[in-house]
Amino acid sequence: MRQGYRSKLKQMMKNGVRVTVVGELEGLPTTIRRIVEEIKKTYIENEAIKLNIALNYGGRKELVTAIKDIIREGIDLDKVNEETIDKHLYTNGQPAPELVIRTGGKIRLSNFLLWQTAYSELYFTKTLWPDFDAKELQKAVRWYQSQQRNFGK
Repeated sequence: MRQGYRSKLKQMMKNGVRVTVVGELEGLPTTIRRIVEEIKKTYIENEAIKLNIALNYGGRKELVTAIKDIIREGIDLDKVNEETIDKHLYTNGQPAPELVIRTGGKIRLSNFLLWQTAYSELYFTKTLWPDFDAKELQKAVRWYQSQQRNFGK
């Protein structure tokens, strides 16, 4: 992770990439947690492009953590709504993804951003992640642009 991060640092800074790491960091090795902290500090001001990196992440675990936090905070049950839950997720402050691309031929979300992807368009491709290049991304974007979004209606 460190080598990959460092090799892309200058390009990411130039492009204004803001990196957010989502997941349960406590279970990760100290070296990885230090890198995550460095990433957070390095890219905190960038806003042009937002990149989420999921480490030790599970959508169900995220929802359980959010619910526990809501209970711990003593929020009145009648005041709990979608916005309350959104504010307690790892992705707090970020818009829901409009497009989720799943590589490798699997047609499932695999416990990924379960709450956030409720109204996302899901694009599935047999192309493996290492082979997913700019041409493949263009295919996914063209497909997305052809979709009529109805947000669950």
